[in-house]
Amino acid sequence: MKKYLIILLPALLLTAPAFSQVDRTHAPKAGPAPTVNIGEPDTFTLSNGLQVFVVEHHQLPQVTASLLLRIDPIREQDKAGYVDMAGEILRRGTTDKTKAQLDEEIDFLGGYVNTDPRGASAFSLSSNFEKTFALMADVVLHPSFPAGELDKIKKEAISGLAQAKEDPQSIMTNVSSVLLYGKDHPYGEVETEQTVAKIGLDDLRGYYETYWKPNIGYLVLVGDISKENARSLVEKYLGQWKPGPVPTHEYPAPALPPATLVALVDRPSSVQTTISIANTINLKPGDPENFPASLMDNILGGGSTSHLFLDLREKHGYTYGAYSSLSNDPLVGSFTAGAAVRNPVTDSAIVRLMTDLEDIRNRNVSDTELMRFKSALSGNFARSLENPERIAQFARNIAYYHMPPDYYRNYLRSLDAVTPDQIREAANRFIDPAHAYIILVGSASDVARQVTQYGPIHYYDVYGNEVQAPGGGK
Repeated sequence: MKKYLIILLPALLLTAPAFSQVDRTHAPKAGPAPTVNIGEPDTFTLSNGLQVFVVEHHQLPQVTASLLLRIDPIREQDKAGYVDMAGEILRRGTTDKTKAQLDEEIDFLGGYVNTDPRGASAFSLSSNFEKTFALMADVVLHPSFPAGELDKIKKEAISGLAQAKEDPQSIMTNVSSVLLYGKDHPYGEVETEQTVAKIGLDDLRGYYETYWKPNIGYLVLVGDISKENARSLVEKYLGQWKPGPVPTHEYPAPALPPATLVALVDRPSSVQTTISIANTINLKPGDPENFPASLMDNILGGGSTSHLFLDLREKHGYTYGAYSSLSNDPLVGSFTAGAAVRNPVTDSAIVRLMTDLEDIRNRNVSDTELMRFKSALSGNFARSLENPERIAQFARNIAYYHMPPDYYRNYLRSLDAVTPDQIREAANRFIDPAHAYIILVGSASDVARQVTQYGPIHYYDVYGNEVQAPGGGK
């Protein structure tokens, strides 16, 4: 031990002057954000157009497969709900196997196979993956559309709708969708008992036959599998999938209301009011504006240290939590801010929400606060890279959404470059209180008089249909 002390002492003496010159009254400035070295997945494309992304990760003996189809949103009109049902029934039986047989085989393999309207997924240990993947391919290529399973799916849907009628957040989702996008837009269609009753097997089969084509497919394989093995499996089980033309759809952008519109769903038994202030936005995946927009949204209402949370909960005690959400979308995105509050403070809570929205539009956040949220988002991004599936997801996103090839490699640099001015500009671009919907789900007799300052109240039912005010008024 003495020998080590003798050796180290001169070094300490030599470096002492340097230590004495460090100014510890200020935190050191962060260095420049690095370019992220994200590994590239192996990729190949089958002759039928299916694009495949493979990420080898041999630390664990397991493999995950995920298929995503590039299908434009479609209007379901008076049969709203059939697209989701089409995705669900695919897993309910094939031309060779019943649902019970599929369940038994998948359980025996210790994995899962799932489907949804725009794809399928599978998982198992690598030793069982070929058999599991074969079952997923069977579901994708040979669904049988059993009539009995559709009856079960419709009964489950009706039961879910009955429960949703009593859930303020589900009601809020319905009404927000109708108001923001309109009933003539695919995002504004709402599933009801009436639309479910009209859905038949032909609707589900027609959706599958029209849209499930390999030439709009993106298949990701991640785990204990080589590129050569992956190619062999995909060609063996999905190579015979027939390509074909797939319809695309375009829709006009939904219009914002000419002035703030107050929408109220009356729930006489409610002791609290669910509030949402919302407007549509134009923000697509891959747009550079995503970086200041995401930071702005997190600063405003992204968690327990955000402006809305600290104001409405910590300062005023109106709610357990207040949040905002900003979503990008290739078609049309949305911004929302809201909270669930006690009935007597509904008007006060709306005042604080509107004040906070105007504040972030008109005043720059501090450099210190901006740095804190940049660090949080950068840390989240860095931790996400520990998951090997992210590498494949990033590559698929770039192809699926036509994003810039270096979008994720430059993620940290793009985030670090955001300035307070850009935060304020993003707030002005994506938050529009003067042309927003103030949507309330609560007791009209308790809250209606409180919100008349924002304009005439429009009343809606749980499915977003405009109705007369309680008592027959308007």
